[in-house]
Amino acid sequence: MKMVIREELGKASGYEALAPTVSTGITAALLTPTSGLFKGKMAKAALLTVETYPIRFRQEGTPTADVGHYVTPGQTITITGMTNLESFRCIDTAAGASSVRVTVFHEGG
Repeated sequence: MKMVIREELGKASGYEALAPTVSTGITAALLTPTSGLFKGKMAKAALLTVETYPIRFRQEGTPTADVGHYVTPGQTITITGMTNLESFRCIDTAAGASSVRVTVFHEGG
């Protein structure tokens, strides 16, 4: 797997691990922090890596174990734009409990 982090994504500003047993999105406080260097600023992008078991994700609705884009372990998703970041939702598939790592990027800092 080759991963490229591009300068125009901004500065890495936060990290979280998702365990999407139900439809799960990126934590709102990570997208628009309430404290620290990026307080009140909206995220510019996020890099997500699926670590264990496949997930399904959707941008325009709620994914289920059988509905949505299928992403396998080792694959990454790059999402840009606050509207897209807020609407991202993922969930485990029937294969097992997934683990998704998220790094969020903000401009400036």
